[in-house]
Amino acid sequence: MKDNDRHGIIFWCLIIFMTLVVKFAQAQEPLEISQVIPMDSVSKNVIYGVLKEWLVDTYKINDDRLNIDEKETGVIVANTSFNYDYPKGLMYQCYDGSVKYKMRLDFKDNRFRVVLSDFIHTTPCGLGLVTNAEVYATKGMSKKYHNEVWTHLQGAIDEHAQALFVDIGIYAQKKKKEILNDDW
Repeated sequence: MKDNDRHGIIFWCLIIFMTLVVKFAQAQEPLEISQVIPMDSVSKNVIYGVLKEWLVDTYKINDDRLNIDEKETGVIVANTSFNYDYPKGLMYQCYDGSVKYKMRLDFKDNRFRVVLSDFIHTTPCGLGLVTNAEVYATKGMSKKYHNEVWTHLQGAIDEHAQALFVDIGIYAQKKKKEILNDDW
């Protein structure tokens, strides 16, 4: 074989290898969902109070259960969870349990952002850290079950996140009205 042929083969092998590495790395991004919620004409300090009240009212999270609570820098971080039940029969019962995740609330004057990340499926058949990968398993005896639950789990997380965004948005607007109408 000539040197040019070897270099060509090595070059194409490297290109294919790098493409696979990049594709695999992109497929393994931990799932993260966020939304910015506007609160026109509301100061950072007022938003901070509203968010703290919401955490207590909704999740029963008080100061000693917060991971980060920095009013000055505009960050609150808490770990929380929601129940997950797969709606199929007995073969899937071991997937029922909870999804733990991190909630980060960033706030400034006139708006705040909710970032949900590090979703971990914790059950007897737990799938672990939830990523944006389309499939969970590509081989193995439980591949079919894992992949069905994986797809459903990603959808359930998104539904939970969207409901949470609506809930915190409604709560914040209600509190804003109460604050603006409080002229005793």
